[in-house]
Amino acid sequence: MCPTYNNETRWKEFLKKARRENKEMKADSVEAHTVLNDKVIWNFSLMTAVGARPDDGQLKRCKKHKKVEAEYLLDMPEGVAFCDVGAHFGDTVITHAVHARKHKRDDIRFFAFEPNKIKANFIRQVAKDNQLDITVVNTAVSDKHTKCREKKDFSKERAVWNGSLAYDTVSGDSSSGDIDMITLDSMKEMISPIGILHLDIEGHEAKAILGARDILSEAVHGSVVIAEVWNKNEQYRRGLGKDADPENDIVTAIDGLNFQRQEDIMDMERNVVFKKKKVV
Repeated sequence: MCPTYNNETRWKEFLKKARRENKEMKADSVEAHTVLNDKVIWNFSLMTAVGARPDDGQLKRCKKHKKVEAEYLLDMPEGVAFCDVGAHFGDTVITHAVHARKHKRDDIRFFAFEPNKIKANFIRQVAKDNQLDITVVNTAVSDKHTKCREKKDFSKERAVWNGSLAYDTVSGDSSSGDIDMITLDSMKEMISPIGILHLDIEGHEAKAILGARDILSEAVHGSVVIAEVWNKNEQYRRGLGKDADPENDIVTAIDGLNFQRQEDIMDMERNVVFKKKKVV
């Protein structure tokens, strides 16, 4: 989906060109289509301004994944929440909010958790352009409350664009530039009952589940947890190490909460799926 730049000089040159071209663009928001073929107003020039490609590449990602997820969504009982944790530029939460409205499911509440301020603000703007009621929470999500910072070994601008931002917790004194890290359980009153918990947070999915065990223990029958799992090559590339087992960590984190493993979603990446069983 994204071009490869071998060094940061070429990357910075691309950003300068993109932002220069952005100044010449007249329309901020134009009509596009999601992978579910729903009409959406998408801010192409704003994408360019923050260093992303000035096209609908974000909206076109993961067609099979979003189709399966949409089927789960429309089958949810009334009044549940859809929580997109690691929302990136909002392609998932925007796609499903538009799809839910098209199918007269205005009862579903949408939440986007995104620690990067640039991307959180982008989601807010697109939600406003489409008159979507999406609550955007500009925080990281984990199993505890603390502060975190973007990893130093990531190029910030490039990682913002391709979705590979990762974070380290902060020890000792924190600064005003640090990012809040919260648990989903701390927002229980707002996001319960949960219907779909979508997790794409760079290998941190298991910890987010541990921080949501109260919410998930009370989740409605049929609610779903969908979490990305890297393959071994990607795992090594992202620095998790050869002994890491993120899939097993996710299975362990959700154990005892009455969820049953479903068929994995295989698309651009693999996602494991768990569905809440009926209490008998």
